[in-house]
Amino acid sequence: MPAFSVDHSRGGAVISIDASQTFKGLSAKTPIEEESKNTEEASYSAEAEEADEEHEGEGELSVPYILEPRNLKRGRSDAHQKSAESIYTQNLSGCSWIQSSKMSKMKEIPKFTSREAMMGLVLGSGCFGAVYEVRGFYLNTQHTQKSSLKDDIRSKRSGREEPSEISEISERKFIARHCYCNNGDARYAIKKLKPSILEDDFMNGMAALANETVYLACLQHHPNIIKLRGIAVENMFSMDYFLILDRLYDTLRIRILTWEKKKNHTKGFVRSYIKDRDGEKKRKLLEARMKYAMDLMAAIAYIHEHRIIHRDIKPDNIGFDVRNDIKLFDFGLAREMPTPKGNSPDETFQFTSAGSPRYMAPEVGLDQKHNQSCDIYSFGLVFWEMLTLKRPFKNEKTMEQLKEDVWYPWGPQERPEIPAKEFSYSIQKILKECWHPRPQARPKAHNLLEDLKKECLKLRQDTRVSHTARRSTFVMEDGHQGRKSHDMTIRKLSDMIKEEESSPRLSVRGETQLDNTTLEDFDYLERSRKSIDDVRHYASLGL
Repeated sequence: MPAFSVDHSRGGAVISIDASQTFKGLSAKTPIEEESKNTEEASYSAEAEEADEEHEGEGELSVPYILEPRNLKRGRSDAHQKSAESIYTQNLSGCSWIQSSKMSKMKEIPKFTSREAMMGLVLGSGCFGAVYEVRGFYLNTQHTQKSSLKDDIRSKRSGREEPSEISEISERKFIARHCYCNNGDARYAIKKLKPSILEDDFMNGMAALANETVYLACLQHHPNIIKLRGIAVENMFSMDYFLILDRLYDTLRIRILTWEKKKNHTKGFVRSYIKDRDGEKKRKLLEARMKYAMDLMAAIAYIHEHRIIHRDIKPDNIGFDVRNDIKLFDFGLAREMPTPKGNSPDETFQFTSAGSPRYMAPEVGLDQKHNQSCDIYSFGLVFWEMLTLKRPFKNEKTMEQLKEDVWYPWGPQERPEIPAKEFSYSIQKILKECWHPRPQARPKAHNLLEDLKKECLKLRQDTRVSHTARRSTFVMEDGHQGRKSHDMTIRKLSDMIKEEESSPRLSVRGETQLDNTTLEDFDYLERSRKSIDDVRHYASLGL
């Protein structure tokens, strides 16, 4: 039985979804207004949240999804497209790096028409947009020919060479042929405005989607930022506009619930204690979470290098891809800071207050001037939640309570409690510095990244030294056997890399030969390179 069926008997196409054959993907994004309401709720237990999420997901999937007729969408969108474009233009004013990079970066992204991409089930929805899985592509060669003809005309007028027709065909064909993973799951997702969006929300929603397009196009080269694979050829400010992104299979919110289940499952069992008397499993779990936090901070440091503020860092905007790598997504509220007037690195700017109140920095919540340090504050709360598996500020139930207890400088300025017995002094210091009331006292992203790297190395060293099975190798911290083991590992990985690079099936990286190469080939080589880099780094430190 198919997961969904289409009925064209009425004015619009009605898709009836069978909830029993659906599966979870991206969790629903919590908008600013809904997050404010969530702070008023009293239940913060993981079991209750998970039950609510499952119940909510079943309710959404059980209701038929109605695609509105195109004439109705056109009628209401035409009146607001100019307003949405005006908001988008105003948001990009003063963004020197984005303005200078967006034209060239946007040309590199493959374009698809709305009829070429086949949308599947709803993976998640937010205040303005919805995310759907991509079930396939029906490529129209006429679209590519028309696009290439326009490029040829532009190139003749400007006197510069544009990307060839072969390049665009290869990229589009590569995405279309690899839209499924080996297990049959969709590899990509489509993000677009919800068909049921209200007229008042259309302008802000479309401006946010256009804003996200530009920022993701300019931030394509970091492994911990979600990849923008394609965009719609239609007008950026129309209801038919969409983004094609890598599909994420978990959010950090769901992953935290999973970690808590594992923690509760092993708690109190004598057998688990006997198997983990030296605390190795506990250290490995902590090391994995520290590694995720380090990768997340690497993404934040990358956007901060380009003077960009994310402004909505929270577990619902952090996900995990098919390779279980952590990804930062949802750049609809991102802003590039204007060029500073002076040489002060701590100069602040007046932006509109935006984000999720629970993770919002005090200066943002109080509508004051702010800068990139607001992302550091949000990261501190997310990092604490990853370590403790608890929601921050569970006693604050309203926005007014957040202001009185957390944000106002004359208030108690409450912060989450840090279990001193569970975490080292250095980790406690990182948390306290991140959520410091004064933005100037918070660490810079690149410095914080180095601190997290040191913590990861400490955990890696402690695990190796204390493991009874490896005591013969790591007898002493600077022992000869330990160095010899590292050198042997490096040589093995080096030989593996050379062998893979010389392999004919991996050497076809040309744009015209992409059909002979699979994403698994690229992923395997990338993992091999990453492994050898890690080993070399650890060996240089004598670990």
